[in-house]
Amino acid sequence: MINKRTETQASLYVLGTLSPEEARVFEAAMRADPKLRLLVKELRGTTGSKVGAFPQTNPQPDLQQQMLAPAGGFTNR
Repeated sequence: MINKRTETQASLYVLGTLSPEEARVFEAAMRADPKLRLLVKELRGTTGSKVGAFPQTNPQPDLQQQMLAPAGGFTNR
């Protein structure tokens, strides 16, 4: 079962907003979890068609922390 924090991480990964270190850790988790790979594949399918419809902007520096806070946060340190 994939929890909310992992779903949020997957979304951020698909959108390319994880730091390089966080992306490496997430990719390692995907290699170990077929359900997580499937979730990312599904997210890529849905976001890929929608992302192009929105203008590209730089997110606020603390946006990721704000998004992850309700899910208990995420740190790799």
